[in-house]
Amino acid sequence: MLVIADAKRGDIGNTSAKYSETFFKKFKCDALTVSPYMGRDSVEPFLEDEEKGVFILALTSNKGSQDFQMQKLANGDYLYQNVIKTIVFPFRLFFLNKKLYKKGNSSISLSPLFLCSKIAR
Repeated sequence: MLVIADAKRGDIGNTSAKYSETFFKKFKCDALTVSPYMGRDSVEPFLEDEEKGVFILALTSNKGSQDFQMQKLANGDYLYQNVIKTIVFPFRLFFLNKKLYKKGNSSISLSPLFLCSKIAR
């Protein structure tokens, strides 16, 4: 059984590292949801273990998501699109057939949540 924690974590680097350790090692979760809105360094600790998965909350379905995630930026992108680009390109991920891939068997599928999964299943 795959265990996914709907934790919505995202904090400064050292705090994110502790959250990552707690959810992946102590609670033995296979994946969890992460909020990237504090920046790339708030997500990086969750991406260190290639056996674990991360759902990046770039675009959510709640009404309040319109407050920020659907804001148009000067470049014409929505904020959520910029969040995805900020996570995708630095980690050398690439699109192929509506999926993202990273080295090895890691795959990332796009969904309303933007699934960033390093679990090869």
